[in-house]
Amino acid sequence: LKQTLAVLPFQLGFRMLNRNAARAAFYNRLAQHRVTRGLRQLSLANFVVTDRLHSHILSLLLDKPHIALDNSYGKLSNFIAAWTSGASNAHSLGKLTDAVAFYNENIYRQGANAPALKKAA
Repeated sequence: LKQTLAVLPFQLGFRMLNRNAARAAFYNRLAQHRVTRGLRQLSLANFVVTDRLHSHILSLLLDKPHIALDNSYGKLSNFIAAWTSGASNAHSLGKLTDAVAFYNENIYRQGANAPALKKAA
């Protein structure tokens, strides 16, 4: 009984390590899948409008022209001001209607192979 009690914590610890390693491997594969899917979707676009920080970062890495729509607490505009303000292909706007107007005036009219966008109702 003493030997079993002395070995039991180590056995439980190894099981937990195995479970944690399996969980970590699963989440790493899931994260890799999500990044790959996001890169594939963004790479197909001629122009991106996003309200997500990671889409802004991936658009920068893919050199895609894009607009980052800010949220109520300024997360994207603060990030852009601190880290990516020098990027010529990234613009920060507050509303979707502003993004549609910017796109139609600056992208569509410049002869890019992209359709005009309609204003949201």
